[in-house]
Parts: sequence; C-alpha cells; structure tokens
Amino acid sequence: MIGVTSKLKARFPQLAIVGSGYSYLQEWLPNVAQFYVRTGQVDFVGLGRVVLSYPELPSDVLSGRSLQTKRLCRTFSDCTTGPRNGLVSGCFPLDSFYRTHPHAQLVRAIKINRADSPLPPADPRPPENLVAVPRDPDNPEVATVEGPGSTGE
Repeated sequence: MIGVTSKLKARFPQLAIVGSGYSYLQEWLPNVAQFYVRTGQVDFVGLGRVVLSYPELPSDVLSGRSLQTKRLCRTFSDCTTGPRNGLVSGCFPLDSFYRTHPHAQLVRAIKINRADSPLPPADPRPPENLVAVPRDPDNPEVATVEGPGSTGE
C-alpha cells in the first residue's frame, strides 16, 4: 500500500494523499512514515490498528520519547476479526480492557475455527455485487466502488 500511495502522489501532486498500512511496520513505523512524508511521497500518515494497542504512539513519537515496543500492534488482526463477526473492535491480545472483554473469548474461538464457536467464521470473499466504476472515462485507473454499502449505491 505504501508504494501505491507514492505512485498516486507522483501522478497527482496537487492531491493530498494519506498513506495507510504503516501499522505492519511496527517498530519501523515512525522512521518509514517520516521518510515518506519528508520526501513528499505522501502528505499524511494514517494510523489505524496501531492506535488501538498504543494510542499514545503519535504523542510519543512527536515528543521524542522512546517507543513502548510491547504496546505496538503486532498485527494479530483481532481488531478486524471482531467487527467482521459483529463484535467490538479492540486490541484483545495487548490491551488489558479488551483482553478481559466478553468478546475476547469469541474472537479467539473464531480465529481458531473451533467447532463450538458461537459464530461462523467470516467469509473472506468480497461481496459479488460490488463493481469498480471509472470516475473519469479518459482515465480508467481512477475508479470508485459501487454497490450495497458503498457511497455509489
């Protein structure tokens, strides 16, 4: 995803671009984010799942404090498994609040696909009725997604 945003910024320099996917970089997130912003390959760095496990990360980085590496997102994906199955989103492995939350056991059961799981596993396939529709007929690379749940519905 980081490479794609860099290409978008090069192609549309006047457009403000928010980079995503940086949580996967873990300890290297601040350094890579700084590089891409400083070199003009992205205008902003969006932080998603990492702020569930470590909400003070932006403050720590901007104030020059050392990273609390034990709190960095380790990309277990529990925070996305929950909502995909109608449960709350949170960092179940690292955040003490969510570790003891009633949904924590359900998320664990879903992830290991236990037969006694109260919920079926999430379907990883995208809905079949979503279609990418070009916004600009002269530039088919720029498209929106239309279908149930999208803004083009």
